[in-house]
Amino acid sequence: MFLKSQKRTLAFLLALILMLTTFMSVAVFPASAAEDDELTGDNFGVRARGDDVSYEEKYPTLSQAIANAVSGDIITVLEDVTISGSYTIPSGVTLLIPFDDDHTLYDYSSFTFGDDGSVNYGDFLTSEFAPPEAYMTLTMTGNSSLTVAPGGAICLGGRMCSSSSESTAEKTRNQGVPTGPDGRIHMTDTSKITVQNGGVLYTWGFIYGEGTNVQVEAESGATVSELFQARGWRGFSSSLGLIRALIDNNPETDEATFPFNQYYVQNIEVPLKINSGANEILAAAVAGAGTTINFIGDGGMFQIEDDGYLIKDYDEDTDRLNIEAYCDATLGELAVSIGGHTLGTSLFDYLPISNNITIDIKEGSSVNVAENVALLPGSELKVDEGATVVVSEDTNVFVMSAEDWVDEYAQDGSDDTSQIVAVGYTAAGAPSVDRTETALVDADVDINGKAEIYGGFLTRDVDGEGGTSNVHSSQGTGEIKYCAETDSEDIYFAGGADSTLTDVLFVAAYIKTDNGYYGLTDDRDAGVYSLGTDAVTLAESMYTVFWKDSNISSNKYLPITDKAYCEGETPVFPGPMPMTYGECIGWTTVRGGTEVEIPYG
Repeated sequence: MFLKSQKRTLAFLLALILMLTTFMSVAVFPASAAEDDELTGDNFGVRARGDDVSYEEKYPTLSQAIANAVSGDIITVLEDVTISGSYTIPSGVTLLIPFDDDHTLYDYSSFTFGDDGSVNYGDFLTSEFAPPEAYMTLTMTGNSSLTVAPGGAICLGGRMCSSSSESTAEKTRNQGVPTGPDGRIHMTDTSKITVQNGGVLYTWGFIYGEGTNVQVEAESGATVSELFQARGWRGFSSSLGLIRALIDNNPETDEATFPFNQYYVQNIEVPLKINSGANEILAAAVAGAGTTINFIGDGGMFQIEDDGYLIKDYDEDTDRLNIEAYCDATLGELAVSIGGHTLGTSLFDYLPISNNITIDIKEGSSVNVAENVALLPGSELKVDEGATVVVSEDTNVFVMSAEDWVDEYAQDGSDDTSQIVAVGYTAAGAPSVDRTETALVDADVDINGKAEIYGGFLTRDVDGEGGTSNVHSSQGTGEIKYCAETDSEDIYFAGGADSTLTDVLFVAAYIKTDNGYYGLTDDRDAGVYSLGTDAVTLAESMYTVFWKDSNISSNKYLPITDKAYCEGETPVFPGPMPMTYGECIGWTTVRGGTEVEIPYG
């Protein structure tokens, strides 16, 4: 009898334990509920666009705010807050990390775009500069994610400074820079922000972070916006004078110089992956006027040509903007709108690649340089093994040395013309590298893959020696297919506040090796050259095909054009056929200084 009672008691206890265990497992299993319970208070507000902030409905968690938001609503971060888990900002809804007590939202709907390309930014643009500071910060824990659905948006609030038309150095260096309080996102290990097709990320404040696998990604069809910070001018007043002359009188393009030579794009301080079909559009202020700049994407300075992507990553420790190409891409025009006129770098001598920019072409990728480019001192171009850079015909790449800068061929609008103006502020703290004039270095071109040069690849000439370039192959694996025009080029630089211009001589670039400089064009040979660390060798001669017009009444052959080919390549007439019949009558090469005629066919 006693034994049966024990069994009943034991069975009852086991059943009770099983029931409690089941209840507890059901009660605590959902991770999101546990995370939501950790957040209390008014962390997020929801209001309709245009409504007064006093009418915001307040929620403790982002998931609750999203669930109660409808198209046209703004979800505002009300306190510094940390989120975990995954969240999607739905169509028509904006997540705002504000910069003021009024929870002011500046997005494209806040701006007025003129037919002439100008932009009225309203109060978003201010002439008053104050050091940036965090007003509100949303922190993302490891493995958390924010996704912007088509039609949705995230806005990091802030304002942009313009120095109007004042010409003091301190004023001119604040054109387009962030100013005053701003909203921020702090990303930690493995957190991610994804902007889908039709979504927008406005970064007037800062996105920064640390750890591994931290990334912002713009999928095809997405738009990302940052600020274009013009920090150095090629002589502020002289630049404006030349621009006005260009607008009013349309002088020859070699009489004007692109206005600024030091600029920064660094509101996003974590890796930004921009896929083919996505666009990065920059808000900018030039001479007190608002404008936009297509930086990456359609019509931009960097155009992705295939299904690949670019990684743009600002390194706050070294104050460098690294742009890695995992795609076929084109380096094209940078255009700004000033005074109702669109002024692109194609109107000027070159597109300046600023002193803290590194362009790294990765294995399997090819970048076509389709715009005259000046690699300013401190800039870098890297061509990895298995990658290719192509300099198109009628296009020049000028590789500038530190000496070019110091010699006042590049101005910054101050008395100290040699100064490198570093970025004004980073969210993660001051750069560990003091990039001033003491850190001035030659532009660096490191070719470990292949360079195909059909246009000009030039460096400034020094006493007829041409030895100022830092074009080299650090691994000794580089190759240059050189069939370019080898004649010297003249280029104009602004020469100071007196608006004078300096005519500077550039010649075909020399290759720098451990044993000194090597000129590719001593005999003006087209060919394929192998770049070693200590020597440069001609690996393969190229043959120049001369196309001539044979249907001339005088029965004389008159040259139309010529082009260099490697052995085994089929000559193809470059460009439209002339009105009269053209034929290839042969090709020549130069061996040992003697021109050798090779019959056609």
